[in-house]
Amino acid sequence: MDRRVKHLLVRYPALGRLGRGVKYRFASRSRPVARDDLSYQEADIVKVDSDRFDKIPVVGIVKDHDPLPYYTKYERFCRNNSIPFRFVDIHSSRWQEEAAFCDCLVWRPLECPWDLEEFREKLSILKDVLHQPTLPAFEDALMYGSKSAQYERIRDKGYPLLKTFITHDYSEACDWIQSASYPLVHKSFPSSSSQGVVAVRNKRKAQSLVQKAFGPGLKTCWPGRRQKNILFFQEYLPHTGFDLRVTVIDENHIFGYYRKAPKGDFRASGLSPTIKKSLPRGPIETALALKKELKSVILSVDFLQSAENKKFYITEFSPLIKLITCEQLHVNGRPGRYIFDKNTGRLSFRPGRFWLQELALREFLLRKFGKESR
Repeated sequence: MDRRVKHLLVRYPALGRLGRGVKYRFASRSRPVARDDLSYQEADIVKVDSDRFDKIPVVGIVKDHDPLPYYTKYERFCRNNSIPFRFVDIHSSRWQEEAAFCDCLVWRPLECPWDLEEFREKLSILKDVLHQPTLPAFEDALMYGSKSAQYERIRDKGYPLLKTFITHDYSEACDWIQSASYPLVHKSFPSSSSQGVVAVRNKRKAQSLVQKAFGPGLKTCWPGRRQKNILFFQEYLPHTGFDLRVTVIDENHIFGYYRKAPKGDFRASGLSPTIKKSLPRGPIETALALKKELKSVILSVDFLQSAENKKFYITEFSPLIKLITCEQLHVNGRPGRYIFDKNTGRLSFRPGRFWLQELALREFLLRKFGKESR
C-alpha cells in the first residue's frame, strides 16, 4: 500500500474501517497467496545439522493468508534441511486430527480480532490437550496484538517503560482522569501502523473516551468491533522523530531499523519509509534481556527516544511482525546482522541476508528437539 494512502487511513479511522471491512470480509481466507515474492530466493540459506537433534521432528505448517506469507519461508527452511513437514488446515473441523500427525506446529495469524481469537483458543488446545510445542508459544500468543497484556507482563521488571494506566473499572477511570497530566496517548488494539493511537489533549477528551469505552464501546479500525470496558492511557513522550525496532533471535542474530514519523504527526510507527543504519547498543541490550525474560524464540521490540533525556523507552513488543524483505539491518549500506559477545560486551557486524522466519524456526526446533536442550 502507498504510504500516503496508509497515512490517510490512520488519520481518518472511518476510511480504515471501510477498507478493512472489504478486505477481511471478502478476501482474508479466499485470496491467492503469493508463493514467491521478489526476494524469496535471494536470502542466504539457513542450515541446521541433523546430528544436533534427538529426533528429526515432523513440522506442521499453517498457511497464513498474507500477501507476504510466513509459511513459504518455513517450507523453504524444511526443504533445504530435509526436515519432513505437513501443511495443516487449522481452520477446518479436522484440525486436531491433522495436527496429530506432526510433532510441532508453526502458525502466523493475521492481526485481526477473529483470527487472534481462533489463534489463542487453538494454541491453548495444542498446549494443554495435544501437548504439542508451537511457534509462537501460547504465552507469546496471549501478548500478540494486546498492548495491555504486554505491559502487564513486564511492568514491575525494571524495563524502561512509558508511564501507563490500564483499567477495566469505570469508577477508577473517572477518578484517574481528574488528576491525570495531559496530554496523554490512548491506544486501542489489536492494531498496527499506528492505527488506534490518538492524542488526548485535555480532560474533556479523556472523559469522552471513558464514557464511550464503558458505554457502547470505542470504535476500532476493525469492522463490527468495538473496544469495550478497557482503557489504555500512556504518557505523551516528545520524541526525536522516529521509533526504533530491534529484533532478536539470539546473540548471533540481531537486527533492526528506524521508522521516521510523518511531518506533523506525533505517531512514529509504521507510517513512513524505514531507515536502515547502525543501531545503538542500549536498545539492543534491553531487547536481549527482554527476550530472555519472556523466553520467546524471537522478539521484536519497539522503542521511542525521549527528546529531553535521549533515553530509549519500550512502547510495545511482539513475537510476530510483518516482514517484507530479507534485509532487516543495514550497516554502511550493507545488509547483515549484529553479533553480541556477552563475555566482552563487543558488538560486531556480519554481512548476510536472512528471512527471520527461517532463523526463528531453526531456533525453535533446536530448543524443543535438540540434544543440547535436554
